[in-house]
Amino acid sequence: MEEYGTGVILKGSSKASFTNVIITVCFEDVPQAYKPGIAYEGKIKVTGPDSTPIPNEPVYLFLQSSGTSENWTLTTDSKGFASFSLDTSLWSSDSVSLSARYQKVKEDYPYMHGVRRPEYTSAYHFARKFYSKSRSFVKIMQGEGKFSCEKDGIVLARYIIQGEELIKGQKTLDFFYLVRLKGCFTQNITYFSTYFVCSFGIYIYIYYLLW
Repeated sequence: MEEYGTGVILKGSSKASFTNVIITVCFEDVPQAYKPGIAYEGKIKVTGPDSTPIPNEPVYLFLQSSGTSENWTLTTDSKGFASFSLDTSLWSSDSVSLSARYQKVKEDYPYMHGVRRPEYTSAYHFARKFYSKSRSFVKIMQGEGKFSCEKDGIVLARYIIQGEELIKGQKTLDFFYLVRLKGCFTQNITYFSTYFVCSFGIYIYIYYLLW
């Protein structure tokens, strides 16, 4: 570029990218299987064209199960996440289908030759019904944030234990667990006892030390 009147010439270069993807929606921390009676929990992440989180915006969650459908309207937090917890007590199919969209009703943009239409990507996830011969189930819940070194961490688990697995009059239940860090076991097999009132919806707190 040459400045008029002075003859000063400046040189430079730059580049810019253009995208027609306006909003991206994806699932995070969603289990691959579900157990009827245990809440199905996960997160939906919403980001803009430059991958920055979109806060305080609605996002729509859809469920297809056994020929029926349900939907919920969620709102993203300051980090662009919307958490959900679904009641699975009435889920009976071998698998369920989840989808998440930024638009509740997809807009149909008319085709124009040579013109990119705006895209609002959706997210899809399939979860199968968990099977075990005993019909018992133990689930370790997703922790909030990261655990700090040299401090106690709390791991929350939920379980369903079928009555035939218990001895008549039994009031405590023993659990065994391992702690693994970067592929190595940092704690040997350990067990503890917990009191239970019923076989459903009881919380187990597991304390362990990260080295």
